Amino acid sequence: MVDYNYLVEALKIVVTVAIFFVWFIRYDNIREELESYGFPTWFRDLVGILKISFTVMLHSSLLEVVMIGSFGIVILMLGAVVNHIRMGSSFRVYIASVAMLVITSIIFLQSMDKKSSSMNFLICILENSGNFLEIITSILFPESSASTSKLIEIFFGMFFNL
Repeated sequence: MVDYNYLVEALKIVVTVAIFFVWFIRYDNIREELESYGFPTWFRDLVGILKISFTVMLHSSLLEVVMIGSFGIVILMLGAVVNHIRMGSSFRVYIASVAMLVITSIIFLQSMDKKSSSMNFLICILENSGNFLEIITSILFPESSASTSKLIEIFFGMFFNL
């Protein structure tokens, strides 16, 4: 029988190396790309902070923390893929985002499989799916969205019942 724990641990290392490489070594490319898509600098910085934070969370010994970290990266990568499609990028440009989406989805699903109480996390996500759609919509279409403070309130309210 194959032990998938070793594979998932290897995938976590791949994610960590890739994100640290892109957000530290190739930061100029990220800056240029997000500027070319018209995103403000605060958004770029927020995405970077979230990606690095979620990546560190992947290496926690607590499964709930790993789930939050992997799910956070899944959401960010989903946003990246949707944005690339919306901007008309060729698949070659965003294949790395798709690969990261698949890898972090595997990590998330495996961590859910290990923890039966993880269903509470999934239920929380499903109950707040409208909020996620509102956040994603406001990021993709800022001209028709709520204010930044409202988005922050929605995001933190989903997890902390504010």
